[in-house]
Amino acid sequence: MAQDGWDAPGHTQVILMTPPPVSERLRMAHLQGEEETWKNDRTNGNTGTYAKCCVEVGKQLQVPTVDLWTAFQQEQGWEAHLTDGLHLSASGQDKVYQMLMETIRTQCPQLMPDALPYHLPKHDEINAEDVAASFQAYANQDDGERRNRI
Repeated sequence: MAQDGWDAPGHTQVILMTPPPVSERLRMAHLQGEEETWKNDRTNGNTGTYAKCCVEVGKQLQVPTVDLWTAFQQEQGWEAHLTDGLHLSASGQDKVYQMLMETIRTQCPQLMPDALPYHLPKHDEINAEDVAASFQAYANQDDGERRNRI
């Protein structure tokens, strides 16, 4: 299906991610005083409909999906993850990172940082006196040598 060949070298692994919920209360408070009038185009209901479709597409295509919309709302005080009812706060960004890394760890372990190959030498392997030679020495290594340098 759509995922055929995604694990092959040179192919991209797709991970779907729903939007987080919208706090209409925080959004309304943020927009007060703005020239633009409040519009119901940013409602949690509309966002939930989109999120549910995203999850369904992930299931149909057998693609890993991070469901932020549901996970955020399962927490007491989830609005703290949003700055203005729409955009992520620092804690919201941290939650997205944690959920994404958990999805990678459990469903796409080949994307874990320690499993990824290096494409360039590490900064501490570059000789400032002869940068070109450092890159050439790196290019002459085989993949096994590169992977063992972590």
